Amino acid sequence: MNVSVIIPCHNAGPYLAQTIGSALDQSRPPQEIIVVDDGSTDGSLAVARRFAAGCDGVVRVFAECSGRASRTRSIGAALATGDALMFLDADDVLAPDVFEALTDALSCQPGSIAACGWRRLQREDGQWMSRPASCIARSKNQDVLGAWLSGWYYPTCSVLWSREAFIRTGGWDEEATLNDDGDLVMRALLMGVPLVESAFGTSYYRKLPDGQVSLTSTRYTYGGLAGRLAIREKIARLLEEQQVINAYRAPISRSFALIAADAAGSYPGLSQQAWQRSRHFAPTIGSRLWALARQRFLRGKSSRPGASRNRVEEIRFGLDAAARVLESASNEAVPGASVSLPSVQRPTVSVVIATCKRTQQLPKALDSVLNQTFADFEILVVDDASSREPASVVASYHDARLRYFRQSQNQSVAAARNRGLREARASYVAFLDDHDEWFPKKLEMQVDLFRRSPTDVGMIYTGSESVSDGGGAYGVYPYRARAPLSGVSGEEPGA
Repeated sequence: MNVSVIIPCHNAGPYLAQTIGSALDQSRPPQEIIVVDDGSTDGSLAVARRFAAGCDGVVRVFAECSGRASRTRSIGAALATGDALMFLDADDVLAPDVFEALTDALSCQPGSIAACGWRRLQREDGQWMSRPASCIARSKNQDVLGAWLSGWYYPTCSVLWSREAFIRTGGWDEEATLNDDGDLVMRALLMGVPLVESAFGTSYYRKLPDGQVSLTSTRYTYGGLAGRLAIREKIARLLEEQQVINAYRAPISRSFALIAADAAGSYPGLSQQAWQRSRHFAPTIGSRLWALARQRFLRGKSSRPGASRNRVEEIRFGLDAAARVLESASNEAVPGASVSLPSVQRPTVSVVIATCKRTQQLPKALDSVLNQTFADFEILVVDDASSREPASVVASYHDARLRYFRQSQNQSVAAARNRGLREARASYVAFLDDHDEWFPKKLEMQVDLFRRSPTDVGMIYTGSESVSDGGGAYGVYPYRARAPLSGVSGEEPGA
């Protein structure tokens, strides 16, 4: 199993070398390490390029100012070639057996997510010491999604994604400001992606000293709190759409309550909004009892149960490997310093393909999109609860432009298209049925016409060609509803 490690980086200079070193120094090394620098000003980019110079192509470095960890991770995912993906923050550390543990777990259940144990790295008397995980404990027999909603979780440094699971989930929500990793995992769990927990391997999530900020360290800012609230709203909506909200009322109510408590001191308006959502989703309860429950929650929030407090030790994983690589790389010649690095941006077109029970015909539709002369698109395959799940068909393409979503229940083609529309990230949207095909220049012609049209034009249409069972084809070309635009040709046959 080939592992791609994706490291989003923003001003992680004091820690990046150890993070990359710990990924290199694995008992089962990764195929590649992709560092995506998000506008660092502290020398992080130079450190990453020195690793690229000293690692014979294993470490690749890209620069893209995106401003959000979720967008930076999406860039890395688009560049990755492995069949398993780890999104490793630029200040976290891996014990040497992590990839061995996680790839073994994924091999036992293909198409899943694997997770290993984790601990915090905390600065004490000038040394980075191992401390227990800082999330609440998972209750006995509590299902994974319910526990995650309640405050138990695995950080990204302890999670390995099969490419199939990542594509099926639809990738990162690039608008998320915080808790985008939790959003990704919870969406996967809602779609039925299994989470396999490894019996060995330990990752270390670094708690930065006061005053230091990373791409993911805005938990208690207004933007961070509002971002967490938006993620919970989205998950609640998905639970309602899949008609399983009643099974998760208690944990989703608690998740809103956690946000409300965190916002109470600084942002009372936001706190009140979160409390209202918490009460809305709570199991039926009287006003007085709810007030008492809220008081008990606030009193007990500071005493969360955690893992055992043994194994307090200084963590130095990756430092020796980092020293060897950096010493072998020239301090002066930093490859790529004057090279224009690729820019990865949102697609121009989102292609939505709703599918149900047509697994054998779906590849023709996908091929017709992938063979377009205009290539700046994403494909959103929305599976309307097929009995023969097409996730394996989508995953077999190994193309980062494909995103897969599965409805928990059959809700009709209109609902599937609406789901694709909600998930689309492009300015233009095109719908394709799973048994239809496009001619190669279809998107190129329509995008070109859109760009040359007045701003009040909201739809571009073409002719079509129907094929009978016997193979005969005939064209249908739509009536021109108004005079041609100045300098623009009409519809092209067979688009």
